[in-house]
Amino acid sequence: MGINNAELTRVNTPLTSFSGSVVEPVGEVTFPMSLGSYPRRITKMVKFLVVNTPSAYNVILGRSSLNVFQAIASTYHLKLKFPTPNGIGEEVGDRRHARECYANSLKKKANDPPNESSNRGNASINSEDVIATSDEKDPLATKKRKVEERMGPIEVVKTIELTQQPGLKTTKIETLLDPQLEKMLVAFLQENISTFAWDAADMCGIDPEYPDWLANVVLVPKANGKWRMCIDFSYLNKACPKDSYPFSRIDALIDLTSGCELMSFLDAFQGYNQIRLAKEDQEKTSFVTNQGIFCYNVMPFGLKNAGATYQRLVNHMFREQIGKTMEVYIDDMLVKSKRKEDHAQDLQECFGVLRRFGMKLNPAKCTFGVHRGKFLGFMISQRGIEVNPKKIKAILEMQPPKNIRKVQRLTGRLAALNRFISQSSDRGLPFFKVLKKIENF
Repeated sequence: MGINNAELTRVNTPLTSFSGSVVEPVGEVTFPMSLGSYPRRITKMVKFLVVNTPSAYNVILGRSSLNVFQAIASTYHLKLKFPTPNGIGEEVGDRRHARECYANSLKKKANDPPNESSNRGNASINSEDVIATSDEKDPLATKKRKVEERMGPIEVVKTIELTQQPGLKTTKIETLLDPQLEKMLVAFLQENISTFAWDAADMCGIDPEYPDWLANVVLVPKANGKWRMCIDFSYLNKACPKDSYPFSRIDALIDLTSGCELMSFLDAFQGYNQIRLAKEDQEKTSFVTNQGIFCYNVMPFGLKNAGATYQRLVNHMFREQIGKTMEVYIDDMLVKSKRKEDHAQDLQECFGVLRRFGMKLNPAKCTFGVHRGKFLGFMISQRGIEVNPKKIKAILEMQPPKNIRKVQRLTGRLAALNRFISQSSDRGLPFFKVLKKIENF
């Protein structure tokens, strides 16, 4: 795999077999692992324990890794089944290969010296030297996320079916809705099923091109465990003039969203990719893959002016609704109603705009009919605006700052809460003085 021992994370817990023999792991490393085939394919981050011991198997999946994929294995049928956004995916084993692996494992056990597996010398990392493990929770949750989720419900939500086929096309609504309001909301969503998109195949694709200049592909992990393909547009961004289109003030948006009885949080399906590129600009987004050279015919992620372009689009689309029944900040869309009886009508107006412009929603990230929720990092409800408990917890659990970087992090977190802290400027003054006199810290 081309991974050096220096890139491994140290592991102090040994592995013990049923016979009592102990194997000391060389270390651990995390890789993306995919199961299934398109369109029923899913990718998760899986933690691999690297061991210096012979094995007839390339990878051994542990129980925790199967739990991450929610997979069910059948040794009798040699199948592994797991849920995906597009239905149940499966991996089918080969009986001949299974017999060969079993026979090879018996041969290795017969030929191995008694204590060879307990050696702790250096080991070159091959695909035969890893045992897969993982946290039983979402593996990406163990990583430190740089961007906090800005929008979503606070109350408990439930999944509803939008078609007669269970599990195929679903979205979420709050569980505490009045039965009559819930029935009306579900009927509305089922009638407007064409506004949602469940797969990238529903959107515009990319065409092959043969340009003179190329960019490289970069895979970026998403919070939901999937991967986003981005292009390194560093040189293209340097050549592009900056679009200074103004964004809405977050504090003003928060003030406008409080005091509503009912809200719905909407998310566009791969929002940037729903904006068509001008024909003459498509070649500038060219990138190279192992299958050839391609370019985008829609706006990709990674462009310097993508955010400003998207904000200009949604401001134009919802110009009649913004400030009244909707608030929009780039791809965060909120439908709000002062009276819950008006919410279906407000949604109808919003969905009419979406259909007119051809924008599709991501049902997995949409939540309808909630009383409280998180918008742009703040808790909003009919009572008003509340502080996000996670932001308070982040400050309380911080260690005393020992360098300038830690002081900057602390002042940034305090700035996010300044509207909830009395005399916040005076209280934070000692930290700002430290930033002015870095040499004395």
